[in-house]
This record gives sequence, structure tokens and C-alpha cells, in this order.
Amino acid sequence: MIEKKELETDRLKEKKNNKQKFIKNIEKESSLLKNKINTKKTLILEMQKQIQNLISDKEAAKRLEEKLAKERSQKNKSTSGNFAKMKGKLNWPTNTGSVIEKFGMQTNSELNTQIPNIGIEIKAKKNSPIYPVLDGSIYSITYNREYGNIIMIAHGDGYYTVYTNINNISVNQNDYIETDRSIGEVSKSKITNQYSFNFQIYKNKENLNPETWLKKK
Repeated sequence: MIEKKELETDRLKEKKNNKQKFIKNIEKESSLLKNKINTKKTLILEMQKQIQNLISDKEAAKRLEEKLAKERSQKNKSTSGNFAKMKGKLNWPTNTGSVIEKFGMQTNSELNTQIPNIGIEIKAKKNSPIYPVLDGSIYSITYNREYGNIIMIAHGDGYYTVYTNINNISVNQNDYIETDRSIGEVSKSKITNQYSFNFQIYKNKENLNPETWLKKK
């Protein structure tokens, strides 16, 4: 009887210890996920601020818009209003891509918390070429510690597109570029751990939903 009780007590202790270990593991995983989400929020807001600061340079924007209008005029293209007319008609920035993260607030079901996405995350094949969605001038080529090389293109009338995580960049700042010329290739993202890039559209400093501007697939 005593031995039987001792065995039962040992089993209960083991069961309790296993349960406590399980709870600790869950708490640890939850804490790691929470930290990862908070880090991602911070990085997204840092990138957004970086881009908005570039847009704030009115003199640079004015010079580039004048240069863009001149380039378009020489090619017998309309010098303004080009981007605004293209809602729902823009080419996709890559021929092999699919959207893996939507624009706007995204809910993490495990923690029931929201993460902002200021663009759309597009998954593509390794080293897929990336193209501008409309002709424009290279406004800036910058770097972000998590989003890699970032290329920003001015399209006139306060419209800009942004492409992150680009390798083998094939353009220079101030270049005029048309839609058939690649700006670089998609590389492996530190954020998604896949070959993907974040694509964004701005009207001045306002983020727009890229999917409403791109052609339906």
C-alpha cells in the first residue's frame, strides 16, 4: 500500500513538473513571438519615416519632376497625370510574384495583436528581375538594416513607388527609367526568410494600397 502510494505520488509530481515545463515553454515562445512582432513594427515605422523624410525634400523632388517632364516630352509622352490615370492598370513589379502579406493592419492570431504593413510583400523566384510599375526617375537608392537596398522612383505629381530588398542594382540615382528596364533582382528577405520584397506606393507622404493600383492577375 505504501509503495503504491509513493508511486502514485511520484507520478503526480512528474505530471506536475511536465505541466510546468510545458507552460514555461509556451510562455517563452509567446515572449519570443511578441518581441519579434514588436521588432517588426519598429522596423516598418523606421522605414516609413526614412521614406517620408526623402519625400520631404521639396527641392530635390521639384528638380526631379522637371527632369522627368523633360524626358517624357522628348519621348512624346504626357508630362503629367500619368500615374493617376493608371489606377488598376499598373504592371506588376515582377513577372513571377504573388502577394504573401497584404497592405494595412495585419492581425497575428496567436497573440491577437496587429502589425502594420505600409505596402505589400511579394514573394518571387530567386533572383527574379524587378521592374518599375511605370516610367519615372530614380529618386533615391538607400539601405535599411533589415529591408536591404531600397529603391524609390518618382513618377510625377507627387507619386512615388518603393521597392525593398533588391540585389544587383542596375540603375543610378536620377536615371530616367521605363517599365522594360530592370532595376535589380529580388534577394532573400531577413523579415520573411523567403525571396520577397516589399512594394509600396505613396501620394506625397500618404501610403496607398498597391493592390488597388496593380492589374488584376
